[in-house]
Amino acid sequence: MCKISPGAQIKNQQDVQNLVIATLFRQEQEYYAENILEIVQQYMIGSPIKIQREHLYSIILDNLDFLYIINKVKCRNGLYTPQQVKRNYSQI
Repeated sequence: MCKISPGAQIKNQQDVQNLVIATLFRQEQEYYAENILEIVQQYMIGSPIKIQREHLYSIILDNLDFLYIINKVKCRNGLYTPQQVKRNYSQI
């Protein structure tokens, strides 16, 4: 799982992408995209990279769309529900 780097450690677009996906993967309860936006903005305080709120929201929505397509989240009326990871320990 990606490590969430705070503030000044977020130096480029890939760091922002990693922050977004790590934040999404850590969600255990239902959430709205706006909730994720607020969390990511808090982590970005002190970062030298400045991203407009609308662009950051777009990055979050793009990631949520992808996670929905690969069945890692469900979405109903804008409310996202993380899907449980099924592990097969018999193959370990």
